[in-house]
Amino acid sequence: MKDIEDLAQELKQSPVEVINYSFRIYEDLYNRFNNHLHLLKHLESYSITKQKWLIDAIKEKIEFESQTSSEFLKKDRHISFRVEKKLARSIDKYVENSRMFRRSFSKKAMVR
Repeated sequence: MKDIEDLAQELKQSPVEVINYSFRIYEDLYNRFNNHLHLLKHLESYSITKQKWLIDAIKEKIEFESQTSSEFLKKDRHISFRVEKKLARSIDKYVENSRMFRRSFSKKAMVR
């Protein structure tokens, strides 16, 4: 497998179509990610960036999962429960208030 520097050189030499991915993560996970990268920069190499780390992690995941059978892939699990109407109204109010600051906030986001 080529390392990131080789891939960067290839990108510079020939025009390649690039696709941008964007996703949201919670602030605590973002802080853990940044702290992890800072630690790696000090221990391994100052040239490590978020971009490089994410590309390496994705490649590693694809390589690992392509070698394993589908029975090792984690299954989605669902849970359902009932709440009293009073609590349901409180939840709805909380979600509605949170949407003033972040439009995409949902009940699912609340319980994560």
